[in-house]
Amino acid sequence: MRTYLSKESILLLSAAALLLAGYSYPLSPDPQLYIVTVWVYLFFTPVAILLFFGEHLRNYGFIWKKWPFPAGRTLLGLVLTALLFYGAAKIPSYRDYYLAFPPQNLLFHATVVLGSYYFAEEFLFRGFLLFGLKDRFGEFSVVMQTVPFALFHLGKSGPEGLLSVFAGLILGHIAYRSESFLPAFLIHWFIGICTLVFVWF
Repeated sequence: MRTYLSKESILLLSAAALLLAGYSYPLSPDPQLYIVTVWVYLFFTPVAILLFFGEHLRNYGFIWKKWPFPAGRTLLGLVLTALLFYGAAKIPSYRDYYLAFPPQNLLFHATVVLGSYYFAEEFLFRGFLLFGLKDRFGEFSVVMQTVPFALFHLGKSGPEGLLSVFAGLILGHIAYRSESFLPAFLIHWFIGICTLVFVWF
């Protein structure tokens, strides 16, 4: 019974419940306001859970310690990432999925909407889950948070679903190595902007 009520069990079950609730009970039927659902289920509620149990948010990646890679490797990684998603944007199913949700203002969408969306998403997976599981499971927490992250992409295009498995592992490794979810958030935001630009232009 003690295992069922461990911190790790509570965090895993909470994340599963929040993801299902966000999928089944969005807070607004308007697709443009899906960001509200994301922030309530993926950010505010997990933060409230941590504070309820007396946890310090800095232990869940809310801290900037270091960028995990040298500048040259970072630049090369960004170029390769951009080329990968340029190619993905040429795949009809990938492109059509995003064309079905035209943003009202591309600049506002790229900065405010995508930025806030990926911040909440990265906190749940690479902050709340990864660092919540890290003390008990070590590096295996990277794999554990990748599973719900990949399932979170169900309903999107097939190529994106498959890419999410590798993205979850890579972003998880980056968060684990940097001891923060913030570098992973910046990279994920860059990926979102690449997708937006390559699909619409």
